[in-house]
Amino acid sequence: MNIVILSTHTKGGGAFVAASNLANALNEYEGFKANIVSLNIDSSVIDKIRFLFCSILDRLVKVFLIKPINPIFHSSGVMGKYSSNEINKLGADLVIVHWFSNGLITPKQLSQINSPYVLHIHDSWLVCGFEHHSNEGFFSNNIFDRWLRKSKHEVIKNAKGIVFPSAWQRDVFFDRLTFIPKSQVTPNIVPFSPTNIIKDKNKLDNVVIGIVAHRIFENKAKGGEELIQTLQILNDKLIEYCLKVTFVIVGKKSRKMPQNCSNLSNIKINEIGVLRHNEMNLFFEGIDVFLNPSRFENLSTTNIEACSFGKPIICFDVGGNSSMVTDNFNGYLCKTYNCSSMSQGLFTLITNAERRKVFSRNSLLIFTSKFSSSIVLKQTISFYSECMLNAK
Repeated sequence: MNIVILSTHTKGGGAFVAASNLANALNEYEGFKANIVSLNIDSSVIDKIRFLFCSILDRLVKVFLIKPINPIFHSSGVMGKYSSNEINKLGADLVIVHWFSNGLITPKQLSQINSPYVLHIHDSWLVCGFEHHSNEGFFSNNIFDRWLRKSKHEVIKNAKGIVFPSAWQRDVFFDRLTFIPKSQVTPNIVPFSPTNIIKDKNKLDNVVIGIVAHRIFENKAKGGEELIQTLQILNDKLIEYCLKVTFVIVGKKSRKMPQNCSNLSNIKINEIGVLRHNEMNLFFEGIDVFLNPSRFENLSTTNIEACSFGKPIICFDVGGNSSMVTDNFNGYLCKTYNCSSMSQGLFTLITNAERRKVFSRNSLLIFTSKFSSSIVLKQTISFYSECMLNAK
C-alpha cells in the first residue's frame, strides 16, 4: 500500500515527531510504503514567499478582524503550497492527513483530492475557526470563523476515517459536529522499547528534572509563564530544606533567560538545545522526573516517551494527559494552571526517592499495556484497512 503522509512541518515539534515515527513504522511493515509531504520538502523560493505571505495574512486577520480571546495559535487556511492536483499526481492508495494548517494545503483543496484520506487529529483546528485550541472555553463565531469552519467541515465529511490520539480530543471534536464520522482512538507511535532499568537513586540532593519544549520561557502554549511561577515557588521550598535540583531542557534555547529565573539560588537551569530523535534516549535515561507544564495537550508524545523510560510525570490535568498519567500512581496531574500544585508535586518527588521508584515502575506498566509501538501499529494498520474497504 502506497501511503502519503501530509504534515505541515518536518523540523521539530511533536506533530513532526509523530508523523516521522508513523512513516518509519509503516515502512518496516511488509506491503507498506510511506512518504511524508511537507512544507520543508522541495520548497522553492516562490513557496517560501507564499508561506511568508500566509503568515503575514494570518497576523493581520488576527489583529484587525477576529481579535481572538486566545491569541496563541491561529491559521487562516486561505493559501497553501500544494493543490489537490499535485497530491493526486502522487498516486497514493491512501493519504494520511497527519497535521495541516496554514501554508501546506487549504481545506478546500484537501477535500477535493481523489485518493481516500484519513485524518490524524492533533488539535481542534478542523472544528474551530481560526484558532487551533478550544479547551479554554472560547469558540469564535464571527463571519470569518463561520466561513472557515464550513470549508473544514467538508474535509471531515469526505474523510474515510479519523484517528484521535486521545478520547479527550475525540470528545472535543464530536461536541462541535452535527454528524459522527468513522473514528478510532489510537495513540501516536513511540519507537522506544520500554526500559526495565529503574535507577536506584536514593540521593535527594540535585535531582534532575527534564522538560522538552522549544523556547519554553517564551512559549505561552507550552506553559512558559506557568513554569516560571512554578520554579519561583519551588526554589523557596528548596532553600528551606537546603536542597538543590537541576532542570535540563531539550528544545530550541530561549532567546533570553527571564530575570526571575536566572537568580534562582537552588535551581540550576540547563537548556541543552535540540537533540536528534536517536539522542533522546540519553536525555530520558539521565533524568529522574519528567515535567510537562504545557497549557494545551492532545496526547503528548514526550509524555509517552517518558513512560517508556519509566519516569514519573508531572503535568497539568489538561487535554489527554489523564490517558498517560494517573494521579499519585505514576506521577501527578496538577490542578489546571495551578503553579502551587505543580511545585508541590515536584517537591514531593524531589524529597521522596522511594516514591520516585514506585512511580517509575508504574509508568512502565502503563506504557507496556497501552502505548508500546507493536500494539499501536497493529491498531493503526487495522483501522487503515477498514477505511480502505469502506472507500471501495
